Amino acid sequence: MSGPNRRGYLRGFTLIELLVVVSIIMILAGLLSVAAFAVLRRARSKAAKADIESFVMALSIYQRDLGAYPPDDAIPEQTWDTGQTPEHRSNEALVYHLTRKLKKGLNWYGPYLALKKERLRDDDNDGFEEYRDPFGNLYLYAENASFPGCEGRNPKSYVIVSPGEDGKLGGTFDTTHGYRDATTDLGKAEEADNITNWSR
Repeated sequence: MSGPNRRGYLRGFTLIELLVVVSIIMILAGLLSVAAFAVLRRARSKAAKADIESFVMALSIYQRDLGAYPPDDAIPEQTWDTGQTPEHRSNEALVYHLTRKLKKGLNWYGPYLALKKERLRDDDNDGFEEYRDPFGNLYLYAENASFPGCEGRNPKSYVIVSPGEDGKLGGTFDTTHGYRDATTDLGKAEEADNITNWSR
């Protein structure tokens, strides 16, 4: 330890003492960074749940006004000007239907939801924007009718899923087969952090 030597002068720290101090500082910094990342993960999960709550409320009003939940692709007449439709069973369809005015009979309805511009992107350049969750992954949307046998697992009439931090849907949902039971440990691990509209 530092302190006065026999002549009364203060001596410096030894190399070992400096290494011990630096090691302690690095350990503390590591513990703080782990805690900070855990807080950030929880905050992003809460933000994703809040997003899904907003989608649920908007879809409820949409269903009240138009008599059904949005289809998981666009109605062709609505996109006659581009000749394109959002991808089937996709985030694009959800964004398309909730963020524009829609006509039924003589009345116009919507838009139903204002989304954060910084999370809206058209990465595939097809003219339809997609909305990403706080982890940077796409929310997925589909009507239950798109998936045979889904009704027993999900009491809602539609599915909204955030893949969570790992970006993997695991056993909960995929765009090809719909719901799957997670029968492998890997599937269960991938599913563990998913955030859905039926178990918020």
